[in-house]
Amino acid sequence: MSFINKTSSSAAATAATLKPCVICKGESCFVIPGIASSQCFCLLHYYSTGKHNDYGPKNNKKAGRTKNKKTSLLVENERIKKQLPNVQELFAEAFVEL
Repeated sequence: MSFINKTSSSAAATAATLKPCVICKGESCFVIPGIASSQCFCLLHYYSTGKHNDYGPKNNKKAGRTKNKKTSLLVENERIKKQLPNVQELFAEAFVEL
């Protein structure tokens, strides 16, 4: 799994070019590269849509399965830090309700 973390001056340039979240049109933290176009997600929608499952360690023991899913992911750390408290609160409330 490869994570590209942007820091210092390149982070500012990357943050300025990131598209909004494809679901809520809010500030995106994750960019999932694609052949035709990239998908951008805010922290909430990256986890709530299950996109995070596409980038974890794979246990491909099924016969004939040799292809892995995409492993490239661009992460904007400053935006994650800003969005994290609200997402933690939302998931905590959902957990309590369950």
